[in-house]
Amino acid sequence: MLFFGLTNGRECYCAPYYKAEADDSSQCDAPCDGNPGAMCGGKSKSTIFAMHHCSNTVSRLKAAADSMVDLQGKMGEQMVDVKTAMEIMQGKAAAIQVKFGNAGDPGASDLLQSAKVFAGELEAAHGVASQVDVKMSELKTSAAGVTEATSAAEIGKAEDLTKEISATTLKAEDSMEEMEGLMESITKAADAAKDAEGAAKVYFSLMYFVDQKMNDFPSTCTGTAAEKPIVATIDGCARVCDGDIHECIGFSFFPFDGQQQVQEGLCFLMSKFKTATYYTGCSGQHEFNKCYAKLSKFESTSIAPKADGTCESCLKEVTKADRCFGAAAQQQQQQQ
Repeated sequence: MLFFGLTNGRECYCAPYYKAEADDSSQCDAPCDGNPGAMCGGKSKSTIFAMHHCSNTVSRLKAAADSMVDLQGKMGEQMVDVKTAMEIMQGKAAAIQVKFGNAGDPGASDLLQSAKVFAGELEAAHGVASQVDVKMSELKTSAAGVTEATSAAEIGKAEDLTKEISATTLKAEDSMEEMEGLMESITKAADAAKDAEGAAKVYFSLMYFVDQKMNDFPSTCTGTAAEKPIVATIDGCARVCDGDIHECIGFSFFPFDGQQQVQEGLCFLMSKFKTATYYTGCSGQHEFNKCYAKLSKFESTSIAPKADGTCESCLKEVTKADRCFGAAAQQQQQQQ
């Protein structure tokens, strides 16, 4: 629907919309040139007419509805991916956080809390998309019920429905863009996994660059995040870190429990390391639960803390934990 206005009895202009506003006390009192019995605006005011697309109102409605339904299908697929990522991130982070909370590792607990926060962001985006999805289904049903529009009332109703469908389609596009942005790091990890085998070979335990004798101990670290948390294998984490050449210098990896061979875990990519904790009481268990650093960034250097604070890349603090975490920690307590 469009509008046109008439002023001074003969001057005409078109507009996609209009907004009434206060003006002087003049009236629309200029007779129309072609029909002196009708008024066509005035000196400063316009007589406004609405133009309806009578001949193609229904076809335009159907086209808008079809476009919306097509987008709804794509958004539905995206919502499934977001929900899956959210549930894995939330569930795994909560379970692992308990282990390191019990082990007295606040740095690791904070990292895992950041994964839960990210899961909350995914959940919120999924919730918004769900609301839009429900509205789209309602509009789809309404559009399917319009088979003709011949009267002015029917035409107006169909045009209003077309407008609502277009507005809802825009909301869906915004929602999809938000979900896509949140899923960027997870999508990178999925793509990297296709060609990730062996990528972790150029990543050493962070503790290797502190003291090579500590290389084999499980460890955790804190630092500045380079990306959102991801779920990946160690090789997958390494490949994603390789792709972020300007930021990522390593990652902290927390493997999932209950796997015969380490496959996937929570991965926190770092642009700067700050502190580290290593566990000497795990007796060979949890060998893959480590903080990993890119060899090319730290080769032939030591990042052990310096008391004078002159080393920019050095760790601020390294903590030795004469204990373990998780099931191994429970076994230790039972033996004691």
